[in-house]
Amino acid sequence: MYLLLANPEAGSKRFQKIKPQLVDYLNKLGVRFDLVELANLVDAEEAMKKHIQHATRGVIAIGGNATVNTVINSMADEGMPFGIIPIGKTNYLAHSLGIKGWRNAAKLLAEPDKIARRLGKIGKHYFVDKIEILGSHNLLSKYLKGEGFLKKFLGSSASSSERTAGVNTTISFDGTVKVTTLVQKISAKLNDEKGGKKILLEITTDDPKNPTRLWMDELEIEGDKKMPVLMGNETVAHTPVEIKGCSKYIELLIPKLPAKLAKSPKK
Repeated sequence: MYLLLANPEAGSKRFQKIKPQLVDYLNKLGVRFDLVELANLVDAEEAMKKHIQHATRGVIAIGGNATVNTVINSMADEGMPFGIIPIGKTNYLAHSLGIKGWRNAAKLLAEPDKIARRLGKIGKHYFVDKIEILGSHNLLSKYLKGEGFLKKFLGSSASSSERTAGVNTTISFDGTVKVTTLVQKISAKLNDEKGGKKILLEITTDDPKNPTRLWMDELEIEGDKKMPVLMGNETVAHTPVEIKGCSKYIELLIPKLPAKLAKSPKK
């Protein structure tokens, strides 16, 4: 049985519109599930503890980026497979796993493949794949919708040069090396290529086509201005932050892969 944790507010409350179709489709597929609607995302951890004993096949987040991030953080220590039924337009992890829409996601639950992905941490919060820290305001504008919110965030008096220059940023690597540079964007990507807890850090300065690439286990980032930390288009924190690669993995439910590709990294 799967535990389905649904965020009714996700995707402009789209869950309530598709709920009857989703439940009917899952039943037709023979998928056994326990559906729990969250009154608030902060209830995810409590719901997990209350219902996790029924989840013999995995935990499924129904919603957008915020829902996925919250549920992963709530269940990372449970050792259960994790799946996504995307609702709305913004679900970067589902997209990266080849999950296209709620119907496709529901169908894969009947007979999924699994892939293990390493976890990282931003402070106390887990993440999968990668996070981005935006220092350049012209880059930030691509992620934010609505001129009013953008002006409020940047300040209406920000000049053109301020919007493109980036942020003076200090980065500490593995607690031994510290550098200061003008940053437009930082990407921290979890990767098994180097093994261990390694993170591939890409720092974009004045030449976006040639970022500086470094491998490390952990880093601390602090700028002379607060910078948003994003998973997909969801802001999950602001600098200063501490980012760590973990030796812990999470199993993700994905569409069936060709046999030669259906291999997970060794834990």
